[in-house]
Amino acid sequence: MAGERISEILSFSHLKTVMTIGSGEVLITEVEMTASFEGKKIAQLEIPNVAHPISLTRNGKTMFATSNQQLEMGDVVHLAVVASMTDRVKEMLK
Repeated sequence: MAGERISEILSFSHLKTVMTIGSGEVLITEVEMTASFEGKKIAQLEIPNVAHPISLTRNGKTMFATSNQQLEMGDVVHLAVVASMTDRVKEMLK
């Protein structure tokens, strides 16, 4: 039981809204990458017409997100997300 909880904590990513655009249809969100994303490419966070990675912060330095960047645990990624689709994005981040 404790092992399941630890696994859940390590694989959960919290999607936090930091800004809304327009009338709230698009959100700028941030999520801290967990161990489950280690070594994956940032392109795997893209869902066409739903979510698009826009920046990556690593070790205190922020840069534009590019599709070939490999993620590391602790990276913070900002995503533009269609507000009505946040549940789909949260599911992807599990």
